Amino acid sequence: MGFHTQTELMYIIYFGLMFSYVTCIWQSATRTTENSLKCSKLLVLTITYLIALNGSVAISFLSQSSWTYPLWSLLNVSICLYLMTFSFYAAYRIKQVSIQSPLPYPQHIDTEELDTQERGLKGLKAKQRTIQLSDSVAQDCIAKLDHLLQNEQLFLDNQLTLGQLATRLGITQHQASELLNEHMHTSFYNLLNEHRVQHACQLLIHATNKASITQIALDSGFNNKSSFYNEFKKQLGTTPSKWRTMQQVS
Repeated sequence: MGFHTQTELMYIIYFGLMFSYVTCIWQSATRTTENSLKCSKLLVLTITYLIALNGSVAISFLSQSSWTYPLWSLLNVSICLYLMTFSFYAAYRIKQVSIQSPLPYPQHIDTEELDTQERGLKGLKAKQRTIQLSDSVAQDCIAKLDHLLQNEQLFLDNQLTLGQLATRLGITQHQASELLNEHMHTSFYNLLNEHRVQHACQLLIHATNKASITQIALDSGFNNKSSFYNEFKKQLGTTPSKWRTMQQVS
């Protein structure tokens, strides 16, 4: 037997032993099913067979037996079958694991909590927005606004808009909104309705009983009787008619 043949033979022997060892480690690390014990026994028998076959080839080679080549061929075939068997088995195991262990469903999302967080984030961004009015400018605008409401009674105009009010104050509409929300802690319509209800109270006191509630509502800047009733009861806790009766009694 030539040197080249001997080298090939030793390569096969060492490769068989090494692959058996690596496969044993892989199988031990992936034993997760109920049939793992049975698979382990089969693996031990297979490795034992390969080791015995490797030993037979080595002994035949050292004794220069005529069985060296047949055993060597059998070893090649056995290793090929071994590789093919465990390759298919590994592919089958991977497929089974993917079927039995699907991706977990996403956990239940609390939409109410997300809405709360979103509103909080929007509020934080609003607060972080650059303030366009300084305190001194805001105080001047508040004084102008008070003059417009008390002396010119702008609230009586039921078509008044925030843009028109901003023009009278000499500021932009965004600055007017900032003035009401950030510096006066109210809104445009709340401010107007407060003054409209106060004006309606004066009309209810001084007007005759013949004066209709609807006419008083329109004269106070409200568009209709219904909105006047709702706002009046919201601020004073009673209806305009009952309030006027209580004032007359007192």
